[in-house]
Amino acid sequence: MRLRYSRLVALLAFAAAATACASDADVGAGAAVWRLEELARVGGSDEGLGSFNVIGDMQLAPDGRLWVLDRQVQSLRLFEADGAPLKEVARRGSGPGELGKVAGFRLAPGGGVVVRDYANGRVLRFTAAGEAAGEQ
Repeated sequence: MRLRYSRLVALLAFAAAATACASDADVGAGAAVWRLEELARVGGSDEGLGSFNVIGDMQLAPDGRLWVLDRQVQSLRLFEADGAPLKEVARRGSGPGELGKVAGFRLAPGGGVVVRDYANGRVLRFTAAGEAAGEQ
């Protein structure tokens, strides 16, 4: 079954709303009140970079760009700070810069990412611009 996420931001909104469900009347003096504000919207397409199956991980880089891993199709994608798709950084495969089986990734210093590829037995590095930067 293919799940399509029309709004990736909805996941973030749900998490924020769940932790801040009290109304202003319920909040005591001096308590923090959370407000949810949409900064960008990612996804909503039935195909292309804006179409998601199973989101395995997502990370917000220091420059505001959003990295998203679609675990089902093994696709690592990079989006601009305003939510516009920038590029597919890596896709399923066993060649240089390709993903065999990845469950998640971590941000690296400088805004790039490091990905552990279990199936291909290696660790891949990508620059903040989404370019392959080597493997171990």
